[in-house]
Amino acid sequence: MQTKCVLLHSEDMAPEKKIAEAFGTPVFIHDATRIALNYSIVHGMFEGAAEFFYSIKANPNTFIADSLCRMGAGAEVSSLTEMELARRAGFPLRDIIFAGRGNDSRHFRSATSPATSAACALSTL
Repeated sequence: MQTKCVLLHSEDMAPEKKIAEAFGTPVFIHDATRIALNYSIVHGMFEGAAEFFYSIKANPNTFIADSLCRMGAGAEVSSLTEMELARRAGFPLRDIIFAGRGNDSRHFRSATSPATSAACALSTL
């Protein structure tokens, strides 16, 4: 059984039964309009004084990551798999924080190229 993830906008939301019929079950339904609104509210509260990073580990959903990337968020990853997902979602390396226990210089070399760099948390060095 494969779980489907659906990213819809509030105006496109249908009753859960119709969504289940259209996509099958189990299905996760994410409201893109609400995600954008929440991001805008939190981002606006800081008036440009803070940067926001989406934790790929918390919810490795490419559609949500892509939406947040287009809104200006960065990505926080802790493995090469999460780095690959963040890159597929459109995050440039300069907007990705690569942190996590158990990573070594091999991971950081794989995650970056000579022309770019990713921020690395000091706790992982």
